[in-house]
Amino acid sequence: MFCGAFAFTGCNYEDDINSLGDRLSAVESSLQSLEGQISDGAVITGVTSSESGVVITLSNGESYTITNGTNGTPGSVVTIGADGYWYIDGVKTDYPAKGQEGQPGQPGDDANTVYYYPHESGYWYKVTVTPEGTKTEEATTISWIASSNGVTAVYNPEDGTLTLANVEGADKPIVISLTSQLKSLAFVPETMAQGLGVIQFYSLYDAKGAFIAANQPEVTYRVNPANADLANVEWAFINREVTTKVAGDNTDLISIVGEPVAGEKGGVVFTITANSDKEIPSDASVKGDNVLVALQATSTDSEEEVVSDYAFVEQVKIDEYQIIKHDPYYKKVGKKVIPYEPTDDYKVLPDLSDPTNIILGYNETINVFDSLETYVPTTGVKKALPELYVEPSYKLSFPEKYLGADGKTNQQQFVTLDEETGSLSVNSEWLGNNRPAIGRTPVIFAEAFVKNTKGEDVKVAQCWLKVNIIGEKAVIEDHNVTVAPATIEYSKIPDAGEKIALSWEQANKDILAALDLTYNEFVALYDVTNATGKMKVTYYDVDGEELKTKPLGVDADIDGLSDNTATNAAELTITDAVDENCSGSVKVEIPSVEPNSRGNVIVTFSYTVKHDHVWPALSANYLKPGTTNTVVVKGKLINNAWEMQSTMAEHFEGYLSDYGAAYAKNKENHGPITFALMPYVSKDEAAKNGKVVSVATPQAEWPKGYVDQLGAAISGTDYTDQEIALTEPLVNNKTYVVTAYTVLDNGNYCEMTYYVEFVSPFEVTGKDIELKTLIADPSTEDVQELLVVNDLDGKVVYEKGAVTKYGADTYKLDDADFVFNYELIFKDKDHADLNPESDFNGDGVDHLSMTGSEVTWDNAGTTLQQDMHAAYSIKLEVSDICVVDSEAGITVLSSANSK
Repeated sequence: MFCGAFAFTGCNYEDDINSLGDRLSAVESSLQSLEGQISDGAVITGVTSSESGVVITLSNGESYTITNGTNGTPGSVVTIGADGYWYIDGVKTDYPAKGQEGQPGQPGDDANTVYYYPHESGYWYKVTVTPEGTKTEEATTISWIASSNGVTAVYNPEDGTLTLANVEGADKPIVISLTSQLKSLAFVPETMAQGLGVIQFYSLYDAKGAFIAANQPEVTYRVNPANADLANVEWAFINREVTTKVAGDNTDLISIVGEPVAGEKGGVVFTITANSDKEIPSDASVKGDNVLVALQATSTDSEEEVVSDYAFVEQVKIDEYQIIKHDPYYKKVGKKVIPYEPTDDYKVLPDLSDPTNIILGYNETINVFDSLETYVPTTGVKKALPELYVEPSYKLSFPEKYLGADGKTNQQQFVTLDEETGSLSVNSEWLGNNRPAIGRTPVIFAEAFVKNTKGEDVKVAQCWLKVNIIGEKAVIEDHNVTVAPATIEYSKIPDAGEKIALSWEQANKDILAALDLTYNEFVALYDVTNATGKMKVTYYDVDGEELKTKPLGVDADIDGLSDNTATNAAELTITDAVDENCSGSVKVEIPSVEPNSRGNVIVTFSYTVKHDHVWPALSANYLKPGTTNTVVVKGKLINNAWEMQSTMAEHFEGYLSDYGAAYAKNKENHGPITFALMPYVSKDEAAKNGKVVSVATPQAEWPKGYVDQLGAAISGTDYTDQEIALTEPLVNNKTYVVTAYTVLDNGNYCEMTYYVEFVSPFEVTGKDIELKTLIADPSTEDVQELLVVNDLDGKVVYEKGAVTKYGADTYKLDDADFVFNYELIFKDKDHADLNPESDFNGDGVDHLSMTGSEVTWDNAGTTLQQDMHAAYSIKLEVSDICVVDSEAGITVLSSANSK
């Protein structure tokens, strides 16, 4: 900017001001038009020298040429450089300045600050400011007016004026204000919710949940016009709990800290604080108890008020922190979070195998504090504390001993650490020659603190730092390019593979533009064809650990880099040979042909392959009541014979006829569904939950003690023809664990298990009998004539010693298919209410006996005084179908009851 306010410190530079004044430009222009433009809000954006004077450019695009009015002498432009010194037409002077873009000048012997400004009288005024802030002004005899004929312009953004001298018709300098009246304010938000900007306050808590403090964020408001006069404005935030402008605004929620400052990108920046974080809602995106705030500007001259648009305020709770590497996080190429290894115990030193994370040149001194930053990993935040306007402090501790790999050499003795300043260097006093320190790895314990509301330090994070002492430090850095990560559903991978691409659009931006190279320059400086054989492709797992072998189905291709007409500059192809549930990354390192002056280019691809296999549902029509995964099988008629067999497809909805539709989103890259009976993992597991060996487990790796599922087999090839059948008669009911699986194109398996319970299609019911105690004859009963066999529908298939017509027609059975076996039952642990066998039989004679299906009671002549009780068991084997059991009672009546 062109500036007429001179600043010097300590000493006087009146003679130099004479020279500066002579160089100020003469002007000749339409002052009324210029002043009108500025009054309407235009801002001076530049002052440059021209052949006939000085050109003043405004923000609205208008420009005005000011000449000296006599001989058209070129004007001079005086600016403040980035180093804080005055420049005249681009030439640096010896004079420090105090201006809008400059830094305060150096103090003189009296430590006073001295600067100059052009007074309306036409002379420079000297301003002296003491260290205590006392300011005095003193007129000098030095005129700032260039000559008696030419026009002189002084642009002074410090006090917001443009002063013109020697203007025709004016008897004294004309002062034009560079500001206008404030008309409106607009909030510049970083995030939005419900259509409004959001101001976020961050409340910090420690690991135990105790409140530490709340931050003081900075917020930016745009003023309209941009040159608005803000000198006599009082600022305040008003708040309300409604969304429309009505009466009842309060000023008790947010306060302004200090004075507002000009923003680097325009606008005015305010530092604010919450008067009570408890009153701030936690989520502005949820409708309900939202609180709105607006910035209010009140003119102290006119008492007029200007109110900004409303914004939500919300509170974000933070209770997790980590110490990360400062430098990578703040690099312009993108924030890369590299946490240091956290620790819960200062006494537990890092392992010797742990990587180093701080580099120390053997002949240099570094500040460890410069390597530390405290980061908030919380989802939705993910920022360093300074970005949240919270400045952490750090404490360093230096253990006395940390032994190297030999178990003897103390690594700590090779360095010295000033725990207060963070200064770290090799211990030259002990070593003399620093080179023996190379390769040593001392450790430092770091702790991060933030101030609580009482001004006390509260620890929020701690970690170990491991130092690597090296020789000469390399200053060459690799250039990293990251391709957007991709998540791929395995079943959606096409035959040609899924492409993760570094497009030429990204390559042009992130490689060529970032390196400031043309394409031809790039291929000349980097070995894109791997002619040197130094190109490196490295594969990493999800944890960032380098893989020793390349994973199947993951292939990097950078051929496109050598052909800028290719579709993509580089590609990572994921084929169906990849594992269906995996994550990883691939780094392709393109070597520089000038390694001593230029780092390599590293392209990083990241991928996640997932597979959510959806199995068809079991049919509710065949599920056992009260279960969700058990199918009941009673058998079916095959070739005029009843078989304990079932079609696998029938177990599922629609008999798997809609297999294609049901699997439309995941059947690709899979084989057909197949069923198998796998062994139980162990006897214990079989008894508990039916856990079986995975189909994917080779038989050589089956666990010891596994148990085959005997008595059944599955025939056929896959779901289209497979059947499950018993290979031996069913004894009572029996359940099998069936594994349904499909083989993926990568050779892996998707599996599910469910239960198939075989139930006997028949049940036999015996009839209780009574035998009399007779004087002369035995009492006999044929129980087979009394038996009834029913099917599961309750229909009779066998009775009165013969198959019923229903049994013959439905199950194709005849009398020979029913084989009965009987046994007497006496008192035992399961039949405590029966009489013992000794009550019936003795002296080598069975008085109660059973031959075939006949039960006989033969009393030996003694009068039986009370009834006695026994029972008989029935074991029925129906063809090769099943074996069923039943019992019935026998009552031997007393002599009296037998009459």
